[in-house]
Order: sequence, then structure tokens, then C-alpha cells
Amino acid sequence: MSTRSPAPGTFRIPQRLEGLGIFLPRKSLNWLEVHGWPSTVGPPESAALQEFWQARKVALVKQPSYWGMYEPCPPSRPWTEVVLGNGGHLGPMSFLSDLRAEYFVVHQEPDPECFSWKLKYVNCPNPEERFRGRLDEMEAWLASPSAKYAVRCDEVAWDRFDLVICMDLPIPDRIVQKCKNTCWAYFSTEPGSPLQKEALRRPREGYRMFLNHGFRRYRCRPRNRGHVLEFPYSFQSLAAWNSLSHLFASGQRERRGILIEKGSWQDPLPSTFLPCTKLQGEIREYLRLMLAHRYAVRTDSRPRWGNWGVEAVLAGNVFLARADALDHRGLALPSLDCPTLPSALSRAEAIESQGGWQDWLAYQRQMAEYLAFRRPLAEMTQHLKLFFGDET
Repeated sequence: MSTRSPAPGTFRIPQRLEGLGIFLPRKSLNWLEVHGWPSTVGPPESAALQEFWQARKVALVKQPSYWGMYEPCPPSRPWTEVVLGNGGHLGPMSFLSDLRAEYFVVHQEPDPECFSWKLKYVNCPNPEERFRGRLDEMEAWLASPSAKYAVRCDEVAWDRFDLVICMDLPIPDRIVQKCKNTCWAYFSTEPGSPLQKEALRRPREGYRMFLNHGFRRYRCRPRNRGHVLEFPYSFQSLAAWNSLSHLFASGQRERRGILIEKGSWQDPLPSTFLPCTKLQGEIREYLRLMLAHRYAVRTDSRPRWGNWGVEAVLAGNVFLARADALDHRGLALPSLDCPTLPSALSRAEAIESQGGWQDWLAYQRQMAEYLAFRRPLAEMTQHLKLFFGDET
């Protein structure tokens, strides 16, 4: 992916100036996210960065309280099969593909911190009932064949890993604090949860990094503290998506038409000469649809985080979206900001008629690769080098 000029309607604003944005009103910051073009958007990272990770051992860990990621599997299984066995999101699959992480689903431990996920139910009408119901579901799952490869935390030699990424706090503090030569990092599985809010202020003892789910172009307000990395749940590279696409290449027709997110679908649809498809189906059907279309549309007014935009663009779709309904609007471009479904379909028609699909996709893919993979990887690398005393 070569360095390109800024996308039409955007302006080069260096990343180093983002600190000045703390003085701007929210309306200006929102404008900046759509119209600013960081000067560091460019080609992939150097061979030196790839070499650094070739020499590192990484683990990705979750517990059964969280459905939204991959099922446990034997270590020998290819990462593509792990991802395709997913019950929810594609998730941070570049840990598995690009960093060759080992993946673990660990049993629920009795240590209090390993129940941090309980806090996500604090605003429910009956939080204790929800919690108990979730425990029952976990017990049923652990008794099923799907849990065959789940492990106990004490069975894993965590100190053999350079980096361990945790979803919530699945590993007891007693283990984390004992493995002092391992760099520990964690996500909150719920971006707005009490665990997230506390972690944004200070890291849990024993942890070096908190990954905040974010992918803003300019991290102005709130500003991240030193231990917080702007790091999307959809930590995904174009290379990882290319690997997935090869699995569906056989019999794949030429890309055509518009994929519409189900919340944005209207029946009947506005008139358009491009075929439209509603996004639906399990993981394999989802991937087939993502890899078969040229445009992806989300005009629903209900706010969403914005991870689908990352996947849509890396899968090869120009992403037309209502920017003000995305919490993270870094992939939005001025000419692709469409507040209604008719306006999105009309814009797709215009791009298609002008032969501009490939150019717009290149602009968005460059930004997606930067926000969802290259920048978070580079900054995580720097943290790891500091941890190991290697600042070269």
C-alpha cells in the first residue's frame, strides 16, 4: 500500500499536533476526525518491526464469561480456523495472524478479580439474577464438548510469554504478579464498563498496558494516559483479511453491489441500479457477503462504536456511513458521509458511474490499516521495548 495524497476534502494535520486539540470544542473535534489526515498515514511498518515480533511469544486469553470471541482449540489449529469458529465478532484477529499469538480460553477462577465481568450487569434491573444466570450458562458450556480445550490458569506457564493480552481479568492477580518478566496487557470486554473507567485512570497492579478499544485519528479528549493505548477491538490487518479472502476465492464472483447493515435496511428500498443485500448470517456467510460487495452502508441513527467499518473496508468495501452515529468516525471521509440510506445509495451510484470505487477504497484502506493495525502495533511495540529495556 503506497503513500498517497490526502483523500479529497481532507487536510494533512500532523499527528504530533493532536495535543492541541484538547482546547477545541467537541464539534471541532468531530470535524477533525472526518477532515483531518494524519501525516503518518503511509506504507506498512519496516522490516525491523516485523523482525521484533518474530522473536516474541504472545498469548491472547479470555474466560467463558465472554461469548464474543473464539472457541478454545488445540494449539496446532491454523489461526484462520480459529477465527472461523468464532461465535461472535471477528475480534482482534491480528494477534493470531500477524503476531502468531497462542490462544487460551481459561476456566473461571474463584479469585474475586476474575469476576470483574460481573460489573457489566450493574445497571440491569436485576443484576444478581443476570449474574447467576450467566454462571449457569458457563457451567453448562464447560460440561459441553466445546469446552474440551479450555484450560486451568495454573496449568499454563505464563512466564514463557513476552506479552499476554487478557480480555477482562481472566488470570488471578497472584499469577500476574508472580510473572514479573512477562508484559501484561488487558482489554475490557465492555468499553463503558466500570473496569474500563478505572483502567483509563490507572492500570491494575502488574499490568503494563490497557487497550482502550479506540481508533480515533486524533486522540485529543479524553487524552490517553501513559499506560493507555489507542487500540481497537478490531485489531486487524489487510494481510489477515487477504488470508481469509483466499479461503473463499474458489467460485467467488466479481464484486458487485451494496451491502447494507441490517439496522439501516429499509423495506421497500429506495430506487437504485446497484443490487443491494442485507447483512446477515453466521460467520462464514458474513465473510462471503463482506468479500462479495463493493460498498458497505450504515445510515442507522442509533450510535455504534464503529468496528464494522474497519472490517468492511479491510474486506474490500467503500464504507458509506452516517458519521455522527459513529463513536469512532476515523474511517469516515467528507464525500462518504451519508446521513440517509437514499443519499448513501445515490453516492454509491455516482462513484460507480465515475469509475472511482478503487480510488476511494484505497484511501479508506490506507486509513483503516493505520488506525486498526499499524499505529496500535507500533505503539505497543514501543511499550514492550521499554519494558524489556530495548529502546533500539
